[in-house]
Amino acid sequence: MVQTPLRVLLVEDDPTVCRAAERYLSHRGHELIAVAGTCRHALADVRTFDCVLMDVDLPDGNGVDVARQLLERGTTNVVVFFSGTQDQDIRLAASELGTFVAKEAGLHALVKAMETAVVEVNEQALAANGDPVSSRDSEPRLQSGFRRTR
Repeated sequence: MVQTPLRVLLVEDDPTVCRAAERYLSHRGHELIAVAGTCRHALADVRTFDCVLMDVDLPDGNGVDVARQLLERGTTNVVVFFSGTQDQDIRLAASELGTFVAKEAGLHALVKAMETAVVEVNEQALAANGDPVSSRDSEPRLQSGFRRTR
């Protein structure tokens, strides 16, 4: 079980999904720090997050490619993809970087997958070096293209 609120970046271009995700994350006690509707905006954020919730199909590119870059630069250690795509190659590529949840499964499944993935990554970090993964020491800064949620 997740003990503290998770700091989340949501990368999604559908405003309806964004609003619903924001409400559900808040209900579960998590903080939606920023919403990015494009790959460019997701990559522009310089903060770190406990988790990134990533759509695969974005107006200016592929969420899998963006997630790879965010993981490489240390923006997060956990990415949970959600998409309605039936393309098995994309699902496999996403699953190699993080957890894949079909959009049809709903927000409950998405947030449960996020919480489980964060716990697993923290347990692996503790086992490896005794330190949990955290975004708490990062200075929050808002870049253009982001909507502050709190």
